[in-house]
Amino acid sequence: MGAGAPLALCWARLLPEDAAPFEGPEKETQSAEKSLEGGEKRERRVDPIAVGLLVFVTISYMLQFPGVQRDAVLHWLASHFDETAADLITLGAGAFFAFVPGLAACYSLARRNFVRIPLVAASLLVLLLWLFGPTLQAALVKS
Repeated sequence: MGAGAPLALCWARLLPEDAAPFEGPEKETQSAEKSLEGGEKRERRVDPIAVGLLVFVTISYMLQFPGVQRDAVLHWLASHFDETAADLITLGAGAFFAFVPGLAACYSLARRNFVRIPLVAASLLVLLLWLFGPTLQAALVKS
């Protein structure tokens, strides 16, 4: 469950910042001009690749969370595809969602963005969840 905290922090950082309380429109423009002159405030651009990776890391986290039942999706796949195709789809989706957290961690280390550190932390924790998922699942069933 520890991977959920950095994921939540990443999603919270995507939200726009609120205006400071008790500031009118004229104070906002004055403070923006001052901060631009002083170089204090930097432009916060949204990196679409980082956002896409965040979406896939979140889905990967939801898929590997201990106790999540995947039987309904597997049953739907088996009813719409033949057995070989359903197995290949399951294997491909599992490989993709196990690979994405490592890719997101590498991308966030290489490119500077405003969700860099929480995305690296979340990606590494989700990757550990994929690695130790069967052990955690067995411990959950055993208890």
